[in-house]
Amino acid sequence: MTITQLRLTKVKDPDKLINGLKQHAKEFNRKNFAIFRSLLTPSIFILMTRYESLSESISQKVENASSNMQEKVGGFEMMDNGFYSLMNSNDPENSLKNKFAVIGEFTIPLENTSKAMNLLNLQFNSNAEENFSKGIRRVQMKKIAGMEVNKVINYSSFPSLEAAELFLSNTTLSAESGNKILDLLIPQLSNINRGIFEIVHTLGE
Repeated sequence: MTITQLRLTKVKDPDKLINGLKQHAKEFNRKNFAIFRSLLTPSIFILMTRYESLSESISQKVENASSNMQEKVGGFEMMDNGFYSLMNSNDPENSLKNKFAVIGEFTIPLENTSKAMNLLNLQFNSNAEENFSKGIRRVQMKKIAGMEVNKVINYSSFPSLEAAELFLSNTTLSAESGNKILDLLIPQLSNINRGIFEIVHTLGE
């Protein structure tokens, strides 16, 4: 089972982090990571790594420790860390290489889990193909390990900053049926957070 690790970090030296991660990946021939830098707070990063299994995660962490990876990337504060499983994607082959992403995270109260998950699937599928045709990549992931595992990540990436800005400011981009589902879904959620990020490095590079 593919597992994604997401680390929300506050970075002391952003350039050192970016260059260090790229150098480290080149040394070990890794293409399973992505780097997202907040446009709102440029010292905030999301570091994503995708593993084919937990065994691969452990193996790569051993390599990281043995190669002094921490020195390469500099210091940072870990604000959140967790493993996630894929719920939905409209681009499973990662064919869209976009430059900006809007990443939302929300908590599903335990008593709302079943209803919220059903509505999330319905809302995603209501416009998945339409989004892909516009160059918008959509991904939903559920947190399966870490603090507060009843969280979901809602990821949308865009080919331009203008497209991301339109998404942030326009509440009627979904088809009418999708908007009706959203009206039912939002009351099921709590602690909704959202940020806009530059994609500094993408999976497969």
